[in-house]
Amino acid sequence: EAGEIIRLVDLLIERRIKNSLAQLVTEWPQQTVIAKTLLNPGVPILKNHIEIVELVLVAKTTIVNGQVITEDLVESRPEPMSAYGPKGLTRIEEIIGLEATRTIRAGQKLNVSDFVAADLVRKNETVRLVIRRGALEITVETIAMENGKIGQQVLLRNPDSGKEIRGIVTGRYEARGL
Repeated sequence: EAGEIIRLVDLLIERRIKNSLAQLVTEWPQQTVIAKTLLNPGVPILKNHIEIVELVLVAKTTIVNGQVITEDLVESRPEPMSAYGPKGLTRIEEIIGLEATRTIRAGQKLNVSDFVAADLVRKNETVRLVIRRGALEITVETIAMENGKIGQQVLLRNPDSGKEIRGIVTGRYEARGL
């Protein structure tokens, strides 16, 4: 079908071709290939029947400005390499945990400029602080006194004692002791 990804294993390689057509595909591309038109079994593939594409990330659902990106919000879609516009993102690992800088409608291609590092800890939110000393591990529920991105130091307050301590942001609502 048109738009369907074609894999080399789905094809029968014919060594003897009766007509030597200049437009005949004689070497299969290494990149991802889709059918531009309906391809019938047993019919040689011409160069204008296929298109080289790359798998780009698109929004699976609407992503609102400020939303932190999780794996369930995005999916891959083939896009012609000749498409105009900024180059789309191709690896989901590049954007997990980042924050959207604008509202992105479902189906829209995702670009680097659509995301910034997210504040995984925000002021006045509860943060789980983990302190490790050798085999000993202590977990304390604290209150963030400031915003922080992954790897940044933040000031946290123990609500029971009122004592303020510093931690390094390790994830959403999580930090580790210094």
